[in-house]
Amino acid sequence: MASLPRPEAQDPYTSMRDLKWSPAEKAIARKAFERALQQDLEAVIREAKKMAEKVAQPSDLWELEHYLTQRRKEIDRQYDYRYSVLTVVFASLIRKGRLREEDLQGLAEEKLGHIRQMAQALKSQRLRGQATPHFLPNHTGRKEQDCAPEQHARTRRKQE
Repeated sequence: MASLPRPEAQDPYTSMRDLKWSPAEKAIARKAFERALQQDLEAVIREAKKMAEKVAQPSDLWELEHYLTQRRKEIDRQYDYRYSVLTVVFASLIRKGRLREEDLQGLAEEKLGHIRQMAQALKSQRLRGQATPHFLPNHTGRKEQDCAPEQHARTRRKQE
């Protein structure tokens, strides 16, 4: 008869998914998540306005549409507010400069440790030129939906 794996033998990704979030931690996480999302959306708005000013022919319009579609998909994949992957999302946002570890002060040390570990792993993979790891939110099997990222965030918040 097979025995259950010992807790210390559990892989780190399983332990990250099993983290419990207190109400205070959820508030800190939501605030940091929303701040980073807002920064990304503001950057998209600035770039779209620049591009729109330069529209002179139909092909320019389709370039703008392509840019917006690509950015929406990237943002939707990046900003996944499910607690089971939130530490990975935060690690990725730290690596991209959208969050600082200080923005997450108040989270349990266990969560901060997972975030630090994952940020370091992401840095190492990028330095070696490797593809995005399979455990990042954009590889969780979610289906693309035709709505804005902030709608996805609200939907995911209700699911948690």
